Amino acid sequence: MKYQKLRYLILFTLVFLPSLLFAAEGSKQPINITSDSMEAETKANKVTFRGNVVARQKDMTITSNELTATYTEGGKELREVVATGNVRITQQDKIAVADRALFLNTERNIVLTGNAKVWQGKDIVSGDKIIYFLDEDRTTVEGRTRAVIHPRKEGAFANPTGKGSN
Repeated sequence: MKYQKLRYLILFTLVFLPSLLFAAEGSKQPINITSDSMEAETKANKVTFRGNVVARQKDMTITSNELTATYTEGGKELREVVATGNVRITQQDKIAVADRALFLNTERNIVLTGNAKVWQGKDIVSGDKIIYFLDEDRTTVEGRTRAVIHPRKEGAFANPTGKGSN
């Protein structure tokens, strides 16, 4: 019985973690997670990957020192994912780095803290806390904010979120 619950928890992680981590709603692409070790805590409803964590799906990669997925009671829904230590999220020419990334499933947002920076090409935004709202395609930066945005062509400027231009 315990083995089945552990197996269910691990399978649940591999099925639902990608949609949250990579903000690819409806993505059916497989995810590949490698780490030095993995620990599943069935009573705590969480799975932790430790050491040289690399999670890949399609053209998105997340690297960190540790990645923990926590589920609701009974392991039915993913509650949150926390990536800590040297967090780097890349997709094509978009890069985000932070000391910590928190992916909240019910709120559908990603919170980057600790030396948080997001850039695309030469454009960069940094702040104490960067929050990306997945369903709204909206980003807020809290605390001391710094942005460097390069003109792309006459009258059009790069959008630091990478979603179109002004």
